[in-house]
Amino acid sequence: MDIEDRIKQELTNTPTSTSELAERLGVSRVYVSQKLSKMLKKGVVEKQRSGKSVIYSLKTGKTIFELVFHPDVLSESELLMRVRENRVFRQEVPENVRSIFEYAFPEMMNNAIEHAKSEKIWTKVEVASGVLHFIVRDFGIGVFRNVKEKFGLDTEIDAITEIMKGKNTTEPRAHTGMGIFFTSKIADRLKIKSFGLDFLVDNTLPDVFVKNTEPLLEGTEVSFEIALNSQKKVSQIFQSFSIDPEEGDFDKTEIKVKLYKYGTIYVSRSQARMMLARLDKFKRVILDFSGVEDIGQAFADEVFRVYKLAHPEVEIEYRNASSAVEFMIKLAKNGLEI
Repeated sequence: MDIEDRIKQELTNTPTSTSELAERLGVSRVYVSQKLSKMLKKGVVEKQRSGKSVIYSLKTGKTIFELVFHPDVLSESELLMRVRENRVFRQEVPENVRSIFEYAFPEMMNNAIEHAKSEKIWTKVEVASGVLHFIVRDFGIGVFRNVKEKFGLDTEIDAITEIMKGKNTTEPRAHTGMGIFFTSKIADRLKIKSFGLDFLVDNTLPDVFVKNTEPLLEGTEVSFEIALNSQKKVSQIFQSFSIDPEEGDFDKTEIKVKLYKYGTIYVSRSQARMMLARLDKFKRVILDFSGVEDIGQAFADEVFRVYKLAHPEVEIEYRNASSAVEFMIKLAKNGLEI
């Protein structure tokens, strides 16, 4: 938990002064003051006078829209229109953030309506602590279970890795498979919970996290956050996954290698093959080795020599490789074995 999250936690119930916060958090008053100034600018906190002191509190959230409905009753476009009619959404959410919401919300809502097989869906849209936040919650089959079954995968974690490649969909005639992928890229934070599995994409770090949780959540809950002062634009996100932005093709993708870890190291050819499966839909694949300390020779050989020989049309790049990973990659590219 970073310092801003700790400050928000302290302010959740009781407005507090800078000196009190510093004492509770075990940091200097100057440091807390600097963080509070930033949080004021972002609209996360507000300050007021209490006698001779200045105290800080969290800004009260505003619910823009909340509804429980049957998926046959409303479409994602009708729900979006209702959100657009809200005064807070029109007046307090900047245009670029509204555009981000207007892409992400219908995509996540469509997944729930079309795929979840749920008798009801709950959704909530709110502005709180300088963030535009929405939740889409269904009580159906579960997104990870659905992908696992449709692709014949071994585990639901494998389903997460397929979703995050992009272009993979359980209904190819009706969908492109880009919805969750691009929503995860454009969000500040996107969390998907389903049947005891939590998947978090935190682009403020940036990093991804997968964990098992109890109790099991029936169905799927998607939670999306974007800061009101975000400078992101929808067009820029789409262009970043196109080799030639003028062409407008989704022909480039990025893979977080850490998601393919089984045991303590990335060693087997089967791990590599799972990571590379269905990536021949792209012209360029970027492998991000953040959080990966080491890889095995067989893993590296499968990725950087065997796959490349079989798919010369796919350009494979990599980034954030440790010295140990870099060494194995060079061995594979040179066709050598230890």
